[in-house]
Amino acid sequence: MVSFRRSLVLSLPAVVWSGRHESGLNLEPYDDVELSSHALSPDASSPVLANFDDTWFGLATAPAHVEAVYKGDPWQKWGQDGHVAAYKNYPNADMRLRFLTEPEIELDLAAGTGIKVFRMGVEWGRLAPQHPSKATCPDGSTPCHGVQKPNDDDPTPTGENALARYKEICEMANARNMSVMMTLFHHAIPAWAHTEDPNDEHNGWETEETVDYFMQYAKDVATELSDVVEYWVTFNEPHVFVLLSSCAGMWPPGPKRTASQSAWCLRGALPGVSPMVGGYTRAMGHIERAHMEFYTWAHAHMHVSQLYAASRAREASPKIGVAHNVANNEADTWGDVLGKRVADNLFKFAFVDAIKTHLDWMGLNYYGTELLSGAGVKIDENEEYSESGRMIAPDGFHKTLKEFHDRYKDDEKSTIKSYIITENGVSDATDILRPAYIVEHLLALKQVQREGMKIEGYVHWTVSDNWEWADGYCPAFGLVHVDRSTDALTRSKRPSYFLYKDIVEKKVITQEQRDNAWALVRNAVLRQEKRPFCRCLQSSVDAGVKCSADESGLDVAEPRDFSVKDWRFTKLQEDESGQCQTTAWTAPDNSVSVGPDGVCNFLPGMEEINGNCQQYVILSRKVLCDETKFDANETLPGRSMEAEKAFLCKPWTADGTDVKCPASSVGKHSPCCCSEQGTCAPLRASKGKHHWWSPRGLGRRTGLWDNTPKNPCPNGAPGQVTAEDCAGP
Repeated sequence: MVSFRRSLVLSLPAVVWSGRHESGLNLEPYDDVELSSHALSPDASSPVLANFDDTWFGLATAPAHVEAVYKGDPWQKWGQDGHVAAYKNYPNADMRLRFLTEPEIELDLAAGTGIKVFRMGVEWGRLAPQHPSKATCPDGSTPCHGVQKPNDDDPTPTGENALARYKEICEMANARNMSVMMTLFHHAIPAWAHTEDPNDEHNGWETEETVDYFMQYAKDVATELSDVVEYWVTFNEPHVFVLLSSCAGMWPPGPKRTASQSAWCLRGALPGVSPMVGGYTRAMGHIERAHMEFYTWAHAHMHVSQLYAASRAREASPKIGVAHNVANNEADTWGDVLGKRVADNLFKFAFVDAIKTHLDWMGLNYYGTELLSGAGVKIDENEEYSESGRMIAPDGFHKTLKEFHDRYKDDEKSTIKSYIITENGVSDATDILRPAYIVEHLLALKQVQREGMKIEGYVHWTVSDNWEWADGYCPAFGLVHVDRSTDALTRSKRPSYFLYKDIVEKKVITQEQRDNAWALVRNAVLRQEKRPFCRCLQSSVDAGVKCSADESGLDVAEPRDFSVKDWRFTKLQEDESGQCQTTAWTAPDNSVSVGPDGVCNFLPGMEEINGNCQQYVILSRKVLCDETKFDANETLPGRSMEAEKAFLCKPWTADGTDVKCPASSVGKHSPCCCSEQGTCAPLRASKGKHHWWSPRGLGRRTGLWDNTPKNPCPNGAPGQVTAEDCAGP
């Protein structure tokens, strides 16, 4: 049935993005439309779907992603030992983006979008390069638990020199009208804080001493930078770090753990494993303690508050939160439902439940849906994924945000005043998925704001392509492409950069922007294009592809088809004028007009084409306005209670295989309207109407349904069809 799904989605109207990924396909009669940086801009006359006057925008990065390596850098050693995919085969790998020495490039690119908040971080191991017991503080005292004297053997800034440089960078950001959001711990612990012995559970965050060392380091940083920083992130995705480093050994220090070792690490956290406290529970407990101690310390020191008030003209109190990784977990089968519940409770809510009394704001990092299958995450061939293997699901974003809002809105113990989306983005070197990804996720954010959740800011990940942990340089998350073959690491802005700039500056998303962004995806599917994929799958191994040492990433991306699924956000109820919104046209997947005996199941208006059955579909789309707005006896404009029967122009044979349309029918309703490749264009209806197919798996359908299709053909009559004529509903 894969060919069936592909044939349907390829009947979508095409808008060709000239100059991108030429595949040699002849797409006549579709018109080429140049989508420049301005083609994604909003038209003043286009309906406004979402207004963001009460929301600020930002961009994010992190030290290990963008700073050149320093002596003792744990991620550099991890890459040199063969654990990082797409590292040694990339030029200038250890330079990353040279942000510490050349920050102006990234800062100018970020400021060029008009954002108000720039998220960055400080590197603990750079500021404290030696074990505290052997280190000297800037004042000459020993031992030194906080920021240390510089390491003279390191050509890059370290110790107090690095801290001074971080302050200069914050001042540069402020001078460009960007407030700073500063992260104290972002997936990198100093090399001296851990050992490589998988049986040693008393190192890293699993030991009490690490909390004390972190606190002194954090105090030193906050004291020095509090007059140039507005938002503080104590920890970025701590449960992810503990899981992948301590429990799985897929991140430094390693080594990779066996399944039994990983389970032993989780004892005391997972039901039925062991009542004893394992490494995961112990480490998370220490991280929770460190966060709460820093929160209490910062709010108790008036000199910090005075610096805030004097420098930023804001309330005299630090704004302290965390950046917590959240995915929309879904069970693959009924047998995975329990695993989903455990994952939600243990990884989605447990950390926040523990620190909810010590949060000024709550940061959420969301990238997509995780399909839980057995003990791992499954890649569904029918879904769309980022290059790094995250299922793209704006509906899941909306669902996840609502879960947090509902859980803490009436919690009297919680001090959470607002939420910030501290990371959201997609790895997509083609820049075909990214425009729609940005638009659809922001529409999901707007919908949950309308439902009462206070989200003050949205931070996109990231400015420029950079090092992505164990995946190295394979995934491309940036609004800006980086040419690593040049010593200058030459940057070039992608079209999505200009889209984000337009949204940030105008603070709106229009219907035209949404349509233009989705046209890129439609066109890629129509042209049967492929895109890079950086995850190591079993099919990759079977094909002899070399995976990274931890068997998760690829040194060289593998080509992957764009998914036929329509993954746009489906729950936007109204535009800003109150106009009802609708889902895309949809139909059951099993609506094939061939009976089990191979005879056509004729319906009124059906006919055979060259001896082959036509396929029919029942088109419908959901009206998303609240039913309470309408009188029970009122007929909505365009609403029909009867499903329309529409026929694919493409013939369908009894055995279910596709048949090419006759050459004479290309570009005509005679009776098909097809591309040169035999892919369908408009649908043909039993009542003389013309329909477009737009697939979406909506599951159980409830509510109001608008079943009146739009006629895409010129003057309602057969004839030559262009991309403009075939705009679809």
